[in-house]
Amino acid sequence: ALFNDVRFRQACNYAMNRQEINDNVFLGFAKLPDNIQDSEYSPEKANALLDEIGMTERDSNGFRLSPDGQEVRILIEYPAAGQMYGLKQATELFAAQLQEVGINAEPRATDDAVLSERAVSKDVQIGAWETYINATDRDALFTVTPGWIEWCPDWSWWEGNPTGTERPADMPDEFVAYVQAVQDRIQYVPRVPEDAALYENLLSIYKDYFWAIVTVTNVPTTRIISHRLGNIARAGATTSSGYCRGFEVVYIKQ
Repeated sequence: ALFNDVRFRQACNYAMNRQEINDNVFLGFAKLPDNIQDSEYSPEKANALLDEIGMTERDSNGFRLSPDGQEVRILIEYPAAGQMYGLKQATELFAAQLQEVGINAEPRATDDAVLSERAVSKDVQIGAWETYINATDRDALFTVTPGWIEWCPDWSWWEGNPTGTERPADMPDEFVAYVQAVQDRIQYVPRVPEDAALYENLLSIYKDYFWAIVTVTNVPTTRIISHRLGNIARAGATTSSGYCRGFEVVYIKQ
């Protein structure tokens, strides 16, 4: 129930010290996601929102209890394979930052296959992952959509089968509007005025409701490439870690 309250998600966002994550994990080379999400670090605002929700009582360890007085323990799970640079360290820092505002958060490395199964079974509270889509990539459908990752599977099923299926009771109207904006963009050629207007609406909804919390963006990475490979960009965007893209346009020099 806590995660369905936008104020709790906002509190988690304010509790995240992105500059600390950037400096300690990415040596200050990444960028804060100001064009995607409010990246202000404010423990004061986080605490005020948590108090407003009703999480004013604390346990013997100083962690906040739920509004109905129950213990709150949040797992932040990330893939144990470790192919994503900085993910483990960033997750550990975020968990510590949540603890500073009284949220009992614990980072956990989970086997990749098990993590996928837990996500489909709706057992993951917070999952940490990387993405290569950002707010300047207007040709993309843009970040979190139900069918893209194992995220809110009941919502994903309804989104793909709205006729004859009952809308999940916990699906908020703003999420339906978000999904509709994603689908509407498919009708237009990228970057035409109609597409641009839908994109701005999509980004506005995403910024307001914090279904995902962005840590940092534009993280530089290095790649080792043989001089014998032709048609390889020497700089530019990369793809997600652990994925191998097609080599149809790459050739081996004689």
